[in-house]
Amino acid sequence: MPGPDNPFLLKHLRFCLVLWLLACQVALSAQTLASRPILLAHGFCGSALDFQPLTGPLYQQLPSDLYPSSTVYYVFYDSIKNTTTFLLLAGGLLVPVDQSSIPSSTRLFSIMFYDPNNGGSSDPNNVAKISILNKAYELSQVIKQINAITKTKDSHYRCSQHGWT
Repeated sequence: MPGPDNPFLLKHLRFCLVLWLLACQVALSAQTLASRPILLAHGFCGSALDFQPLTGPLYQQLPSDLYPSSTVYYVFYDSIKNTTTFLLLAGGLLVPVDQSSIPSSTRLFSIMFYDPNNGGSSDPNNVAKISILNKAYELSQVIKQINAITKTKDSHYRCSQHGWT
């Protein structure tokens, strides 16, 4: 007789529940979780290089299957030239790199806010004179380029005390 007191029915319900949970676990483990790029954005009168002491410990806390490389690409947007430039730190100097050479698996970036006037500069004293609206536009252009490189379709940005991620 069907009902909550029927041991045959309870046994089969438990079996179905266990089977369903196993199927869910298999389905979840078969999915590849997508990692999202991390963009470090410094504060007022800061520098993209301010994050150097943080990036090593940060990378060690990230799952290596989702964040395979600890390489940080520095990036700035020039609103006069309408260009986004990516750089690598090599021997204490920031060296421009061709955007096409950046692997799509790259996940760590640090923005250098930029003053495009008078030949261009990322000097904090010059950048501080640029409107916050211009900086917001710079940030949006950098994010678009990062999404294009990393093939990220959706973006989630989070503000921490150290910047946007």
